[in-house]
This record gives sequence, structure tokens and C-alpha cells, in this order.
Amino acid sequence: MPEIGEVARIVNYLQKHIAGKTLAAVKASHDENVFGKVGTSAAEFEKALKGKKVLNARQQGKYFWLEMASPPHPVMHFGMAGWLKLRNEDTAYYKPAKADSDSEWPPKYWKFVLETAEEPKCEAAFVDFRRFGRIRLVDCKAEDLRNTSPLKENGPDPVIDKDVISVDWLKEKLGSKKIPVKALLLDQANISGIGNWVGDEILYNAHIHPEQYSNSLSDAQITQLHKSLHYVCGLAVETLADSSQFPEEWLFKHRWQKGKKGATMTLADGTKFVYLTVGGRTSAVVPSVQKKTGPVAKDVDENGEETETKKVSKKRKAVPKDEPEDEEVAEEKKPAAKKGRGKQATAKVKEESDEKPVHEEDEAEDGEEMKPATKRKQAKSTPQANGNNAKASKTKKTKSAAVKEEPAGRRRSGRTSAPPPPAPSSPPAKTAPSPITIIYRTFDSVSLTGPIRGAIVQTLAKLGVKAICHNGAGYDQIAVAECTDAGIQVSHVPTAVDASTADTALGSGGAGRRRGWAMIRRESVGDIGDGWYWGRVEGEGGEAGDEGRVLQSEEVGSGAGGGRGDSTRHILSTAQFAMMKDSVVIINTARGAVIDEAALVDALDSGKVASVGLDVYEEEPKIHPGLVSNPRVTLLPHMGTWTEETQTKMELWNIDNVRSFLETGKLKSRVPEQKDMSYQ
Repeated sequence: MPEIGEVARIVNYLQKHIAGKTLAAVKASHDENVFGKVGTSAAEFEKALKGKKVLNARQQGKYFWLEMASPPHPVMHFGMAGWLKLRNEDTAYYKPAKADSDSEWPPKYWKFVLETAEEPKCEAAFVDFRRFGRIRLVDCKAEDLRNTSPLKENGPDPVIDKDVISVDWLKEKLGSKKIPVKALLLDQANISGIGNWVGDEILYNAHIHPEQYSNSLSDAQITQLHKSLHYVCGLAVETLADSSQFPEEWLFKHRWQKGKKGATMTLADGTKFVYLTVGGRTSAVVPSVQKKTGPVAKDVDENGEETETKKVSKKRKAVPKDEPEDEEVAEEKKPAAKKGRGKQATAKVKEESDEKPVHEEDEAEDGEEMKPATKRKQAKSTPQANGNNAKASKTKKTKSAAVKEEPAGRRRSGRTSAPPPPAPSSPPAKTAPSPITIIYRTFDSVSLTGPIRGAIVQTLAKLGVKAICHNGAGYDQIAVAECTDAGIQVSHVPTAVDASTADTALGSGGAGRRRGWAMIRRESVGDIGDGWYWGRVEGEGGEAGDEGRVLQSEEVGSGAGGGRGDSTRHILSTAQFAMMKDSVVIINTARGAVIDEAALVDALDSGKVASVGLDVYEEEPKIHPGLVSNPRVTLLPHMGTWTEETQTKMELWNIDNVRSFLETGKLKSRVPEQKDMSYQ
């Protein structure tokens, strides 16, 4: 989404090429979203502007407008992906578009085209392929525009109204709400122009964690936030959002890596950054710099790993929507269309998109492509007792109402439907929402939820969840005992991963042997577990079961059976290494905590262990420094299951677990700890 700097860029072009000139031709293509939702039509737009002189172009945050010789004045907002193109000059930012003298004009997705009368003539076109931009006519004096809707509902502009946003003003604003500080910055009712990347840059520069509650910041933090806000916004406007002029140390230079091949997820100096979701927006955070100094929405350690949420709201929060709302900034304070019950919505500004501006190097922010609104709409069920037609007339306009801020920065839709017909004499029966009974989860989902334990388990139980289907063989992220006590079944995919994990184990062992150790022999292998993985490696199965015999093997590997709960933690530690033959090879592809890494490093240093191959780690993603620095250790990034075939098997297996629960009430492959659990 174009933010304060990008809009300043367009205002600069308008002042350079359009201001001071008369519009000889105005052509508009009606779009019910872009024009209609703010009470304007293409025909009205053409009539209001044609033949008039443009005196100036101005900006407030993400809004910009043309100041005409007489009212009305066109006030515009780019939405998610809108932009303004000039026929004879490239207006692109960040990465200039390729010059093309034969490019189509008017350009694709145009909403209006302006042509000046004076020489040299200039043609400008407003384009918006996603149709979330807004073009309206405001009938008032030019000097009153900022005191008229929609501008009056927006907060001060950090550059134009720099004197307004003082330290004291910011302190009062932050203390007035208890929401994540980033959510407060993105709310256009507070401050105009700050979008996702600008908000992240401000907080990184200020060394403030985006999830920390706004009312918990110290005076020193508020002072620094004030400096960072003006610095980042000021430079973005000064450079007209030309990223080549941004400092190399800015987060902006590195934040667009997610989902890209070869992504390092580090800054220029090697500092790690991570992605979190704050207020429904994807946020780039540098945990080692942005420390938590007060209450936060959820905890993140210095390595970027999300830990257990300390407090879960009793209210069930709405799932953030990928689709932006009708309005991406504050609207007029109109009463919402009346519904059968409930209060009228109060107009409030919302930051509705975390997408960065669309350009060649960053077509979709953080791998999250937004879907067209028409594909995202969910049909609302109409009570049968009303006899209402389920398909409301598309010709009826619905009034736009912005939304109240949720305590944790979440947003509800700003759309309101047309008033329903009068209720019948007997009101329709209330239908309770269906509970969520089953959850399909992946290993990576822990980055959003944290481990499934404690308050999360209790909340899931209150919501009616009866089963968690985990798409993985290991399930350390789930507190099985707590789930059992709460009546929640847990399943995993125990054998779908065997073949690829066996290949990984063989490769890990072979890496050490290529440094000079003997080739693998069937009788030399001992497996801590059920022998599944090594059975795949050997064809007939290696040694498994008897601890003494296994530990006397020349190679000791941990396979599928090593991944079960706390009972297997540190089953290979100092005492077990002492029982092993000298120059033993250790391989672990099951569960990191099976091995005491500190004891393993000592065994390597003493020569008891000749080499090590690991795909999992005790405190993943942390790895013991003694393992990283040892040339006799092969370390893999937990990739044992990452083949297309294995991932497909896992997903199908997990879907079978979901199907089995829905049909029988019992999961296909419950975790061993729940083998005696009743499921009736």
C-alpha cells in the first residue's frame, strides 16, 4: 500500500505537471467500488473537473487532493495498490519501470484520465487493479478541506503537522489506549500516513517491540518513539519514497525476504529478524534490538521464537481477514445502516492493509497475496422465519462505517448491510454459533500461536475443541497431558515420514564417515526408538530395544520412537555416552531433546564420540556453540521430512485423522500417551 512517502511522491508530480494548468479533457470509467462507495460517479467527476484550472496538489497522510479554482475538489486515496501514472514521465518508486515508448494509454485498470490544455500537454491516469482506492468530490472551500470529511476524521500528518505531534501529544495518545503500539500507529485516526513498512521502521529505530501495549511505554521510550516517528516519516517524504536513498541499516532494505529463495532473514550485519502478526498485519521485528519492557500481546524471545501467551482473553478474537475493508482510512461519521439489533458503528480510522506498495522486486508482501474481494465474501445465512431473499439487490448502496478498535488491535469489517425489512410478528429463533471441534495444525503454526499448553489448552476446551490433528511425527509443541485432562484428543503422523527421515539419517551418518570413519554395517547400528528409520536404512532393521546392546553399537541413531513426550528427554547423556564404544557415531533425526547437547559436546571433545549428524536440536532453533564450531559435526536445518512425497503423505494422513474424528469421534493415529483415553 502506498504510504506517506509514496503519496508525497505523487503530490510532487502533480505539482510539477498539473498544478497551474486547465484540464482540457477529463475521462472517467465508473467503478462502483472506487467512485460509488464514497458517493461519487464517473459522470459527476468528469463534469466537475472538465475545463477547470488546478491551483495546487496537497496531501494529508495517505490522502491527496487537487485544489481546484472552485469547488468541488477531487480527494483521493490509493487504497492497497492504486497509483497515478503520467504519460510522458515515469512515476514508479523503488525500482523504475522499464521504459516503453509503445506502452498502452490509457493504461490498464484506469479510473480516470486527465489532460491539460497548456503546452507542453500532460496526461495523468489514476489506476487501481485491486479497486480498493477511493475517488470522491468534496464540495467546500479549498481552505476548509482538512476540516471536512474524510480528512477531519484522520489524525495529524507527521510531516505537515510536525508541530502538532509533540512528545506530550504522543504521550497522551499512547496512554489513552491499551493496544499493541504498532496497532495504534497504524490507526489513521491517531496519526495519518503510517502504514506497515513505515510503522515497522519507526519501531525498529526506536527499539520498541511492536506488540508492547501502548500505555506501558516509559517516558524515555516515548521520547525516542517521537524522534523515530519524525525521522522515518520525514526521510520517506524527503526522498519521495526512493528506496535507493534510504540508509543501508534500515529494516526496509531487508524486510522483503519472506517466501523468497535464498532468504537469510538477517540484516546487513547478520542480525536476525522475524515476522510476527500484530493487529492482523505482518510485522518485521528484530528481537535482539526491540526488547520487551512491558506487557505485550504475546511473548517473543531474543531469537524470534514465540513462547506461550501469558494471558488469553476470555473473549474469542476474530480471525484477521486478508481482504481489506471498504475504507482504508477514516470516513465521515455517518450512522451505520440500522440492523435488527446492536449499536450504530462509530466512524474510526483503520489501517486496512499490511501490503507494501506493488513494484517489481516486491509484488506481494511477505508471500501474502491478497485475494479479490469477490472471492473472499462469505454468504450470510438468513433466518428462514424472515422469508428474506438471501440475495440482496446489488444495486443498493450500503453505507460505509469504519470500525471500533479491539483491545488487542484486531479489526472487524467496516461494511454494513442495507436495513432489513420489518421483522415478522414472531422473531426468528436465535442460533448459537457452532463450536470449533477439531483443529488441523502444522509445525510452523507455533510461530503464530506459541506452544499448545497452559491457558491456550483451557481456552480451546472452552471453545469446544475436542481434537487437535498435528501434521508431524514429533509433537513437542503440544502439552499432551494437559490436552488429555481437558478432554482433547491429539494425533500425529507417525510413519508417513519414515522414508525421507531414513534418507536424512543415512546422509547425516555418511557425512561423518566421509571424513575418515568406516562405512556403515547392518550389525553396527543401534537405534534408540522402534527401529523404524534404521529399518528403512538397513532393509532388515538395525538393533533396537536393549539399552546396553544398543549403546555398544558403533553407530547410535535416534528414530521415530525417540519423539514421544518428556519421557525421552536426555536419554542420551553423560552416563550413556560413557557406556558407548570409543569413536562412536551419533545420529539424531527424531527429537532434539533426546540428546543432552552439553554432554554430547563433552563426549566429542574427549574423543568418545567420533562424529555427529543432527537434524533436530535440544532447544531448536538454538544450537549448542560447541556443535556449531566442531568440524566433526554435520548439522541440518530440520529438513528430514521436506520432500514433496513425504509432505503429501503427511497431509493426506492428517486429513484422514480429521475425517476419522468427524465420522467416528476417534482419531486415526492418536499419540501413544492417549492410547487408553476414552473418546466417547
